[in-house]
This record gives sequence, structure tokens and C-alpha cells, in this order.
Amino acid sequence: MNWCALLLFVVMATPVWAGGLMENCEPGSKRHGMQCINRNGLCVEVSVDGHQSQPITKADRKRIMELPDMDDVCWQIKSPVSKQFRIEAKSGGLSSDFIGDLNSLSVIVVPIEDYDPEFDSNRIDPIRGYELQADGYRNGTWQLKQRPLIQNGVGDLTAGEYVIILRIHGEDNWDKQEILLTINPDLSPIEAKQGTQLTPPHH
Repeated sequence: MNWCALLLFVVMATPVWAGGLMENCEPGSKRHGMQCINRNGLCVEVSVDGHQSQPITKADRKRIMELPDMDDVCWQIKSPVSKQFRIEAKSGGLSSDFIGDLNSLSVIVVPIEDYDPEFDSNRIDPIRGYELQADGYRNGTWQLKQRPLIQNGVGDLTAGEYVIILRIHGEDNWDKQEILLTINPDLSPIEAKQGTQLTPPHH
């Protein structure tokens, strides 16, 4: 095998994530305040059932990248959470004022344990019919609940690994965290936190 053929073989045999395993999890340019613009969760703080999300380990990142559409999973929670988990979110991380006061949270729940590339057409369908509802004011906890008007196609959250795609919208901007976590249906969610009424900004 000559050197050109050997080089081509190495390139073709190298996984697509090699050399760029954590690339999608890196901040944007620090010039002109653009470090948050990749919207990969570096400018918010998120906890699920009281467990703070942490940057995903390289081992788990490598494992999750073998599944389709997981390029932006940059966070994880290693402690199991309940199937009716509560979330808290706010500005933080690299910029404490990037999103401003919290406006809303939205979530997509994606089960990953039953993915079979032979039958699932290289995609993982989310479980439909779930949303986050504020327990009180917006800066308190938000709980995962089934939408009452959606009856068909709503799956139950059984024990196992999931990715939740969390969008955090604030008064000034928005950010996103895609979080790898494990659900244990035997656990109870943390107690609700009502939060406090936000003072309208002065103009």
C-alpha cells in the first residue's frame, strides 16, 4: 500500500467526530460579546430535580455521538431524575446577563435507549405531548407535564436514558442546553419553588 492509499484509508476509517469531538460545545468568539452566540448552553445555568447540569464527559460525548442528531448534546446530569422532573434555569455561565430575566422554557424529550439503526431510518423520534409548566412565577421551578389535549401518540417515560432539548428564552436573548440524563420512575420530583414576581424594567 503506497502512502497516498494509506492516508486515504486512515481518513475513511476515522470516525467523523475524531479531532472535533467537543467542537459543537465550544464558545463563540469572545470579540464583541459573541461567546454565547453558538447557543450551546454556556450562558445559562440549569438544574433538573436539584441537580446542576455539567459539561458532558468526553466518554459520554463519544458514545452519544454514535446516535443521529446528537451533535449539540453538550451537557449531562449523572444523578437519576424523576419522570415528572422540575427544572430551574437562569442566566449564568460565561455571561450572567446574556438572556436577561427568564421568560419561558420549552422542552423536547428524546428517548435514546431503544434506537435501532436498522429500523429507525437514522433518526430518533421524540416523545410527543410533553411541556414545561411554571409552578408559580417564571423564575421559580417548571415541571414536566403531559399536555392535556394530546392523547394519541404520547408515550410514558420509562426507566432509561434520555436527551432533553431545553430552550431558555429571556427578556434579551435565548440559549439552549441539550442534556443527557437518566429517568428513574420510582423517584419523586423536588418540591415546587414559586419564585418571585419580577419587577418590570424601567424605561
